[in-house]
Amino acid sequence: MAYRSYDSPPTWYQDGKWLSGLLLVPVLMALLLMVTLTQLSSPGPGRAVLQKALALALFPDGLEAATLPAVELPTQVSPGEPLELVTGVAVFAAAEELDGLTPESARLRVADALAALLLREGLQGTLTRVANPQLAQQLSADFVSDLSRIYLEAALLPAGLADGSRLADWRQQRANRPGQPVQPIVGVFVLVEPAELEPLTNRDIGVLVVRRLNEVLLTQGLPAAQALVGNANLLQRLNDTAQGEIRQALGAFLATTLIAEEPAIARRLTQAREAAAQEATAAPVPWLGPELADLPPAEANALVLQRVSEAIYHRGLTEALATITEPDARLRIGAALEPFSAFTASQHGHWLRLSWLLAALALLLGGLLVFFSNGLSRVINLGLVLLMAAVPGTLLLAALEQALAQSAAPTLPHVEGTLVSLTALARYLLLHIPDDVAAIALRNHLVAVMVGAGLVLLPLAVWLVMTFRPRRRRF
Repeated sequence: MAYRSYDSPPTWYQDGKWLSGLLLVPVLMALLLMVTLTQLSSPGPGRAVLQKALALALFPDGLEAATLPAVELPTQVSPGEPLELVTGVAVFAAAEELDGLTPESARLRVADALAALLLREGLQGTLTRVANPQLAQQLSADFVSDLSRIYLEAALLPAGLADGSRLADWRQQRANRPGQPVQPIVGVFVLVEPAELEPLTNRDIGVLVVRRLNEVLLTQGLPAAQALVGNANLLQRLNDTAQGEIRQALGAFLATTLIAEEPAIARRLTQAREAAAQEATAAPVPWLGPELADLPPAEANALVLQRVSEAIYHRGLTEALATITEPDARLRIGAALEPFSAFTASQHGHWLRLSWLLAALALLLGGLLVFFSNGLSRVINLGLVLLMAAVPGTLLLAALEQALAQSAAPTLPHVEGTLVSLTALARYLLLHIPDDVAAIALRNHLVAVMVGAGLVLLPLAVWLVMTFRPRRRRF
């Protein structure tokens, strides 16, 4: 039953007004963020951010002083040339194999090749051939170490390392060489500090030695681990386990990890087959060719930055990382540029869809707030909610911009593996993106604050005018 304008509204109207208003505040906050991200990831600002980040990552000393040894600009798929199956992983398929290769079989080939490479050269050698940050992070995970350690313990502990039958007289070694590490297992040249062995049982000592051997196996490769084993029986067990169970387990783990790459593998296979079919009519043309040789260093480097930033924007960070050919630079730049994946074309569409969804939800909650309010409070309530959503972000952005402007400009954070300092990265992003891009977030919040203040003040101005306007005299 509807109530008349001169009746008091039902009590649940008050609850509905408060609930819709409180829900509308975080929705508007999220909407402001999504609108800002949509604007920042549009083609102009997005490419500007990526180009600035690349300039600082590739040419920290300036375009004039830098050269181009670490950058190879992307080219089209070349017919007749081996195809890199996964972008950023040095595993290739010959041209004559492409017709019979499926995305699944290609994924399994890459997984098996990486497992073999990990055992042959260890993690240090493997990462020099992997420019994919996500995959490099998976290879460095503790799970990989635990996986190989389980199989190595099952193979070596029963061969005298668990019951103490291969235990050396490490206490006598300590007495003979004070302050020096000792070899606790006969036939395994793994040295341990005596203080670590003192509280351990025979089995614990065997487990400790196997874990140290497993660390060498994964970081330096099987040959380095073999060099530490002098007993023929233990060496045979190490070889059989590494080439058997451990390789199979690592291959299965990597095959599962690479499932997300199958769509990209399928696209690369299709492109390679199409390029082979068109080989007779057109030859592939590189993005940048001999014209680099005729340009001054600064202009050549600027052209490189422009083309590579366009590749990152349109193709995504993973595929664009293949343009970095120097292993150390590739790993460093890949880890540093990973946060910039929010400024690519694919993310632009994602932010845009979220903006429309949040806008529809905000309209629904705003309509409910107006419905449950009455009189001029309808407009005032909307203005107050908008102020509550925009003022905190405005104050935070203004204070942060002022604080960072007064601090020293940081360089691109140096990282170990894939760990990035969040504090340094935040300062880096805010201080090095173009000024017009940095002002977008603050401008959006200021506009929202002005609209909210206008909605609050407009009814008050109307009330003042109606209250104090001169009244016409009646005759």
